Amino acid sequence: MARDPELVSFVKKFVLSVGLGIVLGGAVQKLINALIDGLIMPFLELLFGVSAWELAVVGIGGAKVKYGAILEAILYFLLVIICVFLFVKIFTGRKKL
Repeated sequence: MARDPELVSFVKKFVLSVGLGIVLGGAVQKLINALIDGLIMPFLELLFGVSAWELAVVGIGGAKVKYGAILEAILYFLLVIICVFLFVKIFTGRKKL
């Protein structure tokens, strides 16, 4: 099977792009997690007076429903989406938010 130089070039560019995307994605994830954990969540804890969201439970019969963990995961997800949106807007050069 003969090697097609165009195919080899395409594969090299694709592998490089995917690898770069994975590395940058990991770095951005750490940055966003630090922003949320170190800045936004403590501010929300002060604002709402809740220090441990994940510990909030309600008893229904003999079962304990850990609604705090669900609320914290939803809040964290929304904050990550907002941060990613803002980072993309900033880095792509769009001035309007």
